[in-house]
Amino acid sequence: MTIKQEILQQAEAKITTDELFKHTIILSSPEFEGRFPGTVGEQKTLKYLENEFTSLGAEGPLEGGSYFQRVKLVEASPVFRSDLIISANKSHHTFIESKDFIVGAGVESHTLKSSSVVFVGFGINAPERDWNDYKGLDVTGKTVLMFVNDPGHYDPCLFDGKSMTYYGRWTYKYEEAARQNADAVFLIHTEGSAGYPWSVVLSGKKGQQLRLKNGERECNVKGWFTKDAAELLLKELGFKDIETAINSSLNKDFKRISLNKNVDIESFTINSNLREFESSNFLALLPGSGHLVNEVVIYSGHWDHFGKRNVTKVSELPDGQKTTSEHTEILAGARDNALSVSALVALAKAHKRAAELETAEEKEMGRRNVLFFASTSEEKGLLGAEFYCQVAGNRKYDAGFALDKTAAILNMDMLNIFGKTNDISFHGTGQTLIRKLAQDIALKDQNRHISEIENEDGMFYRSDHFRFIQRGVPGLFINYGLEHTKNGKSWMLKKSKDWINTQYHTCRDVVELDGENAWDLEGALDDVRLLFRIGCHLLCQS
Repeated sequence: MTIKQEILQQAEAKITTDELFKHTIILSSPEFEGRFPGTVGEQKTLKYLENEFTSLGAEGPLEGGSYFQRVKLVEASPVFRSDLIISANKSHHTFIESKDFIVGAGVESHTLKSSSVVFVGFGINAPERDWNDYKGLDVTGKTVLMFVNDPGHYDPCLFDGKSMTYYGRWTYKYEEAARQNADAVFLIHTEGSAGYPWSVVLSGKKGQQLRLKNGERECNVKGWFTKDAAELLLKELGFKDIETAINSSLNKDFKRISLNKNVDIESFTINSNLREFESSNFLALLPGSGHLVNEVVIYSGHWDHFGKRNVTKVSELPDGQKTTSEHTEILAGARDNALSVSALVALAKAHKRAAELETAEEKEMGRRNVLFFASTSEEKGLLGAEFYCQVAGNRKYDAGFALDKTAAILNMDMLNIFGKTNDISFHGTGQTLIRKLAQDIALKDQNRHISEIENEDGMFYRSDHFRFIQRGVPGLFINYGLEHTKNGKSWMLKKSKDWINTQYHTCRDVVELDGENAWDLEGALDDVRLLFRIGCHLLCQS
């Protein structure tokens, strides 16, 4: 039995643009210091969420009625990164840190000295596709160099064409290089293949890095080269240019071992301070009823962002002399992802109201639990979601629901701030049952159609739902509509691209109330209400 339309309409009225703005403005304010895990910003974020969900009567599903699922993490803070010197065919090249390459902090201290560089194409080992870039190679203790993305980005006949597979994600590249026992791994950045500019790589890798305590083995050095720096390195490895290296890598039988082997990292050192600490996923529950009381529907949106960073500014004086000054800037993460956390609060209020409006007889027909999941450390590799999935089914640590009792996860990340649209899109491709459900509800209840998008930038793999989908849980990751009601599709796509290029993972990701970049949350309102209606259908679906 589905929830009545009149109840849905009254309940979704709890989701308003004022509600979305209110929490987003608070959570992205300087007081919350950019919400980096393990800081005062985390403490304030969790306390704020605890107050909000307590006030609406949501339960803490963890031991002792707690909202906080403790996640043990290791933080590596960079202390020193040297420049990187390459020895190649009796010549030497010095690559400048941040300008030519970046390495994320990791182990306490590590030095590459006379480390052989092995180019491995796309760094993919995919037996089901008969593709292995490591075939015939032993890269134990060596440095591997590879392109980001997968072959389909360049040849539509390979892999899934322009729709990136998980093999194209930087996280996979690092994981596979570690499985191959490489000491160091470097990815080659281009804006087209990565889906974002070099500045985004720097903002993500320059500061503190996090990993799960007792997680899987990782390479000691994990970094990126710019396109220009990588091209110089590829030429020393025997290629004419970067395009030649790409074309060679599109042949699965390309013999990477046949390349010129006299290219070594002569020297590179990184030192880091390590700190173990506990962060928290935030979990709040509205209880179900009837024969579905042991199952759950999850709404998710990560609470974390990048915190604060020190910035050095170089200025030139009238006499030509240069002066430097330092200041601290806060990466507020308003759209990414305070807005989605705000939506979690609004969704909880709507579901609470729906439960109040239903009769006892209607509830006894069966309602799943609703879990509101604000994860930690999404920005550092989906760590909070990974931990949740690892312990699901272990009542000492989990929220009481094994993954096979999870009907679906509905994920939000960077909701629409550009206004109302005639359509809606979801990250990922393929007509799954849950996508068909979303399509039917969008058309019937909101008169909006589904626009299909290519997963060219790999966004489908870049948020928390993916850790659940990897384990067989149905999931939706909402994007936004492409056809702006007033300004059309081209305008909408340009606004989105401009935002990625100028504000994504920068201190400029703030709530803007005035000017040409003023936020318009009417589109987000429609999208969050759509997720509410999808969730309500899933609560009762047998």
